[in-house]
Amino acid sequence: ARLTARHFGATLHTRIVKPDDALEALPGLVDVYDEPLGNNSAIGTLFCARMAREHGVTHLLAGDGGDEIFGGNERYRVDRVFARYDRIPAALRRGLLEPMLLGLPDDAPGILGRARRYIRRASIPNPRRFYSYEFHVAQNAVEILDADFLRRVNADAPWQVLEGHFRRAEASAELNRLMYLDLKLTIGDNDLFKVTRTAELGGVSIRFPFLDLPLVEFMGTLPASLKVRGLEKRYLFKRAFRNLLPTETLAKRKHGFGVPT
Repeated sequence: ARLTARHFGATLHTRIVKPDDALEALPGLVDVYDEPLGNNSAIGTLFCARMAREHGVTHLLAGDGGDEIFGGNERYRVDRVFARYDRIPAALRRGLLEPMLLGLPDDAPGILGRARRYIRRASIPNPRRFYSYEFHVAQNAVEILDADFLRRVNADAPWQVLEGHFRRAEASAELNRLMYLDLKLTIGDNDLFKVTRTAELGGVSIRFPFLDLPLVEFMGTLPASLKVRGLEKRYLFKRAFRNLLPTETLAKRKHGFGVPT
């Protein structure tokens, strides 16, 4: 934000959110959501909205959706790394690598241990591989959740939702299917809910230019190689805006709202 403000000669206002600030914000956040929300960046979003309102701003533009249509999420690049395992001939994978490495213990040290963990995750088909980093999957929800609760629910239901969206996408490239999944779940069920309710609490309204329907539909027609090229994220976006944005902004890594705890 500082780099871009300097480039455009804009006035930048900053605030450091301290632990006591975060604690003070929680009751209002709990009240404004009518369901449990585990996205702790709502705290930083609230203070951003409040600060805008204090400076006389009533409407904000949010960047939500940009990563999901231009290919900007780090997990797209991570999944591309795991997808490369399928390029190894099946005979070599199943006849040599998997018998040799998958028999090692989970916590095997060194390069062989890393290779084992890579193969194990690379062998999971999408969309389950894409969500294998998620907390309840990585920590094994069956061991975390109460046994009586698990008996009352269909533990496979979340996967059925993911796989239904994944199959429904009219796309040939797996990346485009994953981005469609993110629009349905990460954006639709999480980020928009977080930002709109938090902005309401902060006294401002929000618009989402990257979710303008013609733009989303246009990006859906473009090949995946224009979104993630090799391991470069936001390939087309960076080239489209290279005459507008400073090089430092285009080259920097993504940063979210840090939350004091």
